[in-house]
Amino acid sequence: MQDVLFVRVDNAAGGAKFGDLDALTRLKGYVAALRRRWYLIVVPVVLGVAMGWVSTPDAPASIVNSTRYYRASHVLIVDGQAAQSGRAVNLSQAAYLVSTGEIPQKVATKVGVPVDLVRSSVIALPRAGVEAVEVQAVGTNKAQSMVLADAAAGELLSSLKADAKSAADTGRDQVIGELDRLDGEISALNGRIAANPPNRDQLEAQQRSLSNQYSLAYEQFSQLANLPAPTAGLVSLEAAKAVVISESEFNAISKTIRDGADYVTGTTTMAEPD
Repeated sequence: MQDVLFVRVDNAAGGAKFGDLDALTRLKGYVAALRRRWYLIVVPVVLGVAMGWVSTPDAPASIVNSTRYYRASHVLIVDGQAAQSGRAVNLSQAAYLVSTGEIPQKVATKVGVPVDLVRSSVIALPRAGVEAVEVQAVGTNKAQSMVLADAAAGELLSSLKADAKSAADTGRDQVIGELDRLDGEISALNGRIAANPPNRDQLEAQQRSLSNQYSLAYEQFSQLANLPAPTAGLVSLEAAKAVVISESEFNAISKTIRDGADYVTGTTTMAEPD
């Protein structure tokens, strides 16, 4: 190739020897020759790149598999006010509800997807270390994953609030029933005592005991009445955010969803997020 360059440069220089030319003229000659024979450099480079790509085992798979996987997370944290009022939520139980009962069907109806998609894409994980529940949704559609996580978190909050209200109503009704029972028994004893029977002292002792029970029940009723309105016990930290995850992480989360998590102890087969 160098001989070819020498001949063309010598011809361009009017027959002068290439070696007799100054450095700038020789450089211009090399550049002109390379421009005319650019393919002598480009072709070997392209062939080398192609051979390297073919010889790499994972290259075809990485090109063919262009699917992107996402994990959307919606974090619910413990409501401090609810905890102070003695209505702290059980994190493991709350996380379990996301995958069972009516919540998956409600999420499916709200989002407009099959319930099987919800059951295979959504899971909630108790994070006892930070007093939170993390609702996750995985999939290949970023927007859908975020919508599923938000919908599942919203339905969980609604379910927890309904359960808390039902429990509060039940507790109140039980106390009211106890007050009514004690009031009836006290009234009956007062009637018997008014007749001045021989066992009046015994009846009066019973009346005092029932009166003490009534006072305790009324105090309990007053405490219940002064409690704030029932809440879910959890509040949303922020709307769901999605991040790209690897295929292996997607498969690991999907396996956890299929197998379920150990909600009794609060541990899972997945690592805590960084």
